This record gives sequence, C-alpha cells and structure tokens, in this order.
Amino acid sequence: MSNSSSADKDITIRQGIFYILIQAGVIILAAMIFRADILLFGFAVGEDSLTEVTQQTLLFLMACCFVYISIINPQQRHFHILLAGFFTCMLIRELDQFFDRTVQHSFWVYPALLVAFASIAYALKEKNATVTALRAFINHKCFYGLCNALVIILFFSRLFGMEDMWQEIMAENYNRQLKKNIEEGVELLGYSLLFYSSLVYTGDMHTRKSGAYK
Repeated sequence: MSNSSSADKDITIRQGIFYILIQAGVIILAAMIFRADILLFGFAVGEDSLTEVTQQTLLFLMACCFVYISIINPQQRHFHILLAGFFTCMLIRELDQFFDRTVQHSFWVYPALLVAFASIAYALKEKNATVTALRAFINHKCFYGLCNALVIILFFSRLFGMEDMWQEIMAENYNRQLKKNIEEGVELLGYSLLFYSSLVYTGDMHTRKSGAYK
C-alpha cells in the first residue's frame, strides 16, 4: 500500500513539474513573439503585427477547444457552447480593425451580439444541465488559471496601459506607441496563459471521455 502511495506521489510531482515547464514554455514563446515584433518588424505593435495575429489565433483555438469538448461531452454541451461563444465574441472584438476597414466603423458589435445571443439562448435551452456543468467547471483545477488570465486581459492590461500614468512616468518623453506596445505585450501574456489553461482543461476532458469507454 505504501509503495503504491509513493508511486502515485511521484507521478503527481512529475506531472506538476511537466505542467510548470509547459507553462514556462508558453510564456517564453509569447515573450519571443513580442520581441520579434519589436526587433524584426519595427517598433510599432499594430493591428497587423505578429503579436495581434497571435492573440487572434489563440482566441480562435480556444473557441475550437470548447467546441471540441461540446462534441465529445454531450451532457455538458450547452455550457461549453456558451464558453465557445464567449471566446468567439472576444475574437470578434480583437478583429475590430478588420471590420472597420472592410465594412464600417464599429461593425464588430453586430456579429458579436449575434454570437452572444445565440450561445446564451442555446445554453438556456438546457438550463439545469448548464448550471451543473458550470459547477463542475468551477471545481476544475484549471478554473482559477482561466480566471487569472481573463483578469490580466480584461482589467490589468487596461489599467496598466492607462495613458495618464505613462504620461506621468515619461513626462516630456511620452510616446503613445510605447504605451500601446507595453499594453499589447501584457495582453499577449494573458492570452497565452488563457490558452494554456484552456488546453489543459481540454486535454483533461478528453482523457476523462476516453477513460469512460474503457
């Protein structure tokens, strides 16, 4: 019994180290992408920059993750479609400049509202199942990682990038593009952590589903 317990602890420790290394790799990759934007492609991190494209790609992949979970886990399908809709709305918001150029200014609001209403309506069709899945999601090990990443993206990056603070820091040397670069870099960090947590969650759901057939 003690040997089995010791082996389980060793596996847990190895898994913990593995997850730390993967997360570190994700963050390092994000830093290298931001560095490439600055050193190889110019000072400005704009809408067509590698940083922005990476953010959009990560959001697309996260939406795909939750769609995949909804396919393999029909019992929690309505909740995971709701999460997929949430990340799709974030993606549409990140593509605002694309819609501004190709359609009209602030057009992104309309497809975002359409996706939001559709995913919410679908989730409410099975309200009890959605609430049950939400409880399970809150109790999952990845929940707080997802929440922390969202807080970085939605709140910290905005507060950290407030113009008056950077005007005070740089005084007469104030450069708005520098402020924007820093804000986008923080956002990329948040999106990278969000993607990591979403990927781990998806892997766990896949493993559980595979185990159910054994």
